[in-house]
Amino acid sequence: MPKEFPTRIRVHRPSFLEACERVAILADPVHKAPIITLTREDGHLVLTSSLAAIGAARDALPAEISGADFQIIFNARFLADGLRNLPAEEAVLELSGPLTAARLTAPDSDDFLYILMPMRPSEGA
Repeated sequence: MPKEFPTRIRVHRPSFLEACERVAILADPVHKAPIITLTREDGHLVLTSSLAAIGAARDALPAEISGADFQIIFNARFLADGLRNLPAEEAVLELSGPLTAARLTAPDSDDFLYILMPMRPSEGA
């Protein structure tokens, strides 16, 4: 488990969950997991996925993002599970790198901690 998380994303939890579920619809089912990619773009959290035969999905949410730019791949089901169970209106997703554990918490509470492992790019390709 990382001790430091240089990238911090604060976002409206219900909107993040809805975007995750929408984008996962076009995630590639070949891998038996809906793979979505999260990036930062102009102060927004951007979620993307694609399905070669059909097209791509993209959703952008306003977010407070501090730290470096990032590109990280998650299993959308696991991310949605954490968001669904987070008992707060705001979610904080903290990242330490594209292949290290991420932490999902409420902004001002230690009552909830969800650890999420990213996927390797080859797993999502």
